[in-house]
Order: sequence, then C-alpha cells, then structure tokens
Amino acid sequence: MEHRRRLRYWNLYASGELAEQAKAMAEEGLIEQLKHHSRTSQYDQLTRIRRYYEMIRDIVESEAEEIWSGEFAREFAEEKLSGMILMNRLKEVLGSSDLVKVEKRLLETIKREKWIERKVVALVSDSGLLLYSA
Repeated sequence: MEHRRRLRYWNLYASGELAEQAKAMAEEGLIEQLKHHSRTSQYDQLTRIRRYYEMIRDIVESEAEEIWSGEFAREFAEEKLSGMILMNRLKEVLGSSDLVKVEKRLLETIKREKWIERKVVALVSDSGLLLYSA
C-alpha cells in the first residue's frame, strides 16, 4: 500500500509534471496541451474528462459565488479576529496527515538520492515501490 501512495504522490506533483501541465493548459488550453502527452495519457484524459467536468464546474461555481457574495471575505475576517484558530488547527491536523508523512519520506529520499537532477523511472512491484534513475 505504501508504494502505491508514493507512486501516486510522485506522479501527482513531486515530478513537477502537474505544474507543467497546469502551465500548458493556461497557455494552450485543455485539449491543445494534450499534444505534449503520450497517447496513453491523451486517451486517459479524453475518455475520463466528462466524469469530472460537471463536478469540477460545480465546485468552481460554488467557490466563485462565495467570493462574489462576500461570504468568504466575512468568514476570513472572522477568522483573523479569532487569532486564526481554525487555520492554525487545520495546519496542525493536515500537517500530520498520512499524505504529509509519505510526502516527507519521499522528498527526503529524492533529495538524498538527488533524483530531482535525473530522470526517474518508477516501477511498482508486490514488494514495494522501486525507483531507479534512467
């Protein structure tokens, strides 16, 4: 199980790929940026985009409404008056979550092995996550 979490984390953002994809989407658009992906990735994204489109749209619209209505500004003003109690508690709770624990171990490994400077290939086996430099 641990190796799968590490691989998901690596694929999500430790590799920097998510940031590159977001930049390409902003500059080229959602569909046009697919030309930078493998056919497997293109197929994956194109066949699954509708699963998430309405959900994401609803979340974005809801968040925007909270901003436009002033609800978020009121909520944040109250939080500041309270001394940022909720925000500090959330940092504490989320900062000790399993995701952050895995993230710290993976980043330590990456730094120790200097993988950031090399192309890394990740393989998953039944016994765990195997990473090696290509």
